[in-house]
Amino acid sequence: MSNWNEAFTRRKSKEMLAEAQEENKNIKRAPHHDIYANQHDFVTPALRRREQERKDKFAWKVGIFAITLISMVGIAAIWWAVIQ
Repeated sequence: MSNWNEAFTRRKSKEMLAEAQEENKNIKRAPHHDIYANQHDFVTPALRRREQERKDKFAWKVGIFAITLISMVGIAAIWWAVIQ
């Protein structure tokens, strides 16, 4: 089933993709950015943001794991108290 504006959507998405690719080509990158990543002069805001997102994801995973363990212990304690 096709949408009434399918042609426009397809054309617009191609335009947006071309613009994004052109912007990506124009971004100046430091040579060997992995080597310079630990030096403050060469750390770009994008690298800082990516590192912060990585740390946030890890923190969420650890937090969810901890909450799950605490919940399981709590449920087991309640169940044990009811049976006793």
